[in-house]
Amino acid sequence: MKRAVGHFYAVIKGVLIIGFLVQILLGLLWMCCNFGQVQDFGGRSFLEAGNLSDKTAAPDRTALNGIDSALEDFALYRGVFRLLGSQPSLMYLLQLAAAFLAGYFFLKGFLGRWYLVWCSLALLTFPFAMQCHLAVLPHSLMGSLLLLISACLGRALRGDRSLRFLGIAALCGVLALLLSGTFDKGHGGEPGRSFAAAAAGRAAWPTLWADYERWPEELQEIVEDVAWEAAFYPEGMRTLEAVIEERAGRERAEEYYGLLAKTAWEYHAPMIIRQIGWDALGYGVTPLIFRLQMEGEGYDSYSGRNYEAMRGNTPALTGIYVEYGCWWFGCSLALTVILAAVRCVMGGRIKWKSAAFAGICILMSGVLIGILTMRGAGLMDYKYTIGVNELWLIWAFLTAGGADAGRREG
Repeated sequence: MKRAVGHFYAVIKGVLIIGFLVQILLGLLWMCCNFGQVQDFGGRSFLEAGNLSDKTAAPDRTALNGIDSALEDFALYRGVFRLLGSQPSLMYLLQLAAAFLAGYFFLKGFLGRWYLVWCSLALLTFPFAMQCHLAVLPHSLMGSLLLLISACLGRALRGDRSLRFLGIAALCGVLALLLSGTFDKGHGGEPGRSFAAAAAGRAAWPTLWADYERWPEELQEIVEDVAWEAAFYPEGMRTLEAVIEERAGRERAEEYYGLLAKTAWEYHAPMIIRQIGWDALGYGVTPLIFRLQMEGEGYDSYSGRNYEAMRGNTPALTGIYVEYGCWWFGCSLALTVILAAVRCVMGGRIKWKSAAFAGICILMSGVLIGILTMRGAGLMDYKYTIGVNELWLIWAFLTAGGADAGRREG
């Protein structure tokens, strides 16, 4: 029986190696074809940045100003970009190196050397992660920091110089928050920076115009010149909130936000719950939900805009790469579940440290997904959770190739 199980493991591991090898080759090809580009994510600044493939020495000043303007909400990242001479290619190299090393550090000690390198390349070429690695935005480094935080917490849990690794994890957490721009100067005083405003954005935006007549007359008068425009796109809630706070004051605005959320909940609760669930799934298992989004299912999100940015230079290759990556992500998860079930049936023991580490990763991912999901409707942006999706791949690697990891690491 053990021999049969061994053969079964070998077959499944071979399938995983081949499947991820195809992803690696497609990813490296896409990287080579797009290394000289700046992805256009739809904002005016990125449109100004344009295509850098025909610039022989360095991007022209218009392009650099466009990129710099697009990073105005990310002060730390903008500073790093300037330190690198405002060269997108150097930023890409930094992000690719950081992503590879983060995956390598996470998996080190669980896998053999060559399999470790292969798995690190598979993480690097995960399609939505690769898009971020070749973008002048902080999401790539934020995803790498999430993997480093998880790895450090795992090492601390195993007793490997616990205080040292806890300190590194805390430092990585601070860096991730700084890269996100959350604490940048001036953001605290912006309109809509409250729980009440987030609740209004989450619940009220999808039916903003439909509920307009249900609001008190004084609120209708305050926003009558912007309500229609705000209902067309998720970012319109920021315009609506700015108008409310300017005309009614911050304290009164908080009451209006609560009213907007309450009205929407009373009339559209099932729809709101459904959209929250779709957003959470979109962040947590992006490849499975992304295909539905591209088929017109679901809800408003940034996925379409992100995909258009990704395919701007190589549409045919990007289509094949992303389609395969999404399909293979689902297949690899299914194979991993089968392997995990077989190990349980065969009496494989789950060590408490492994279970605790898995629980930490799940908790961290859940908190991040919860925060992103509740910040507002229509704002689902998979770039923020590439690290979460990579944790699924790491589970596949450890289940298939790290069967003896528990014995080696204790």
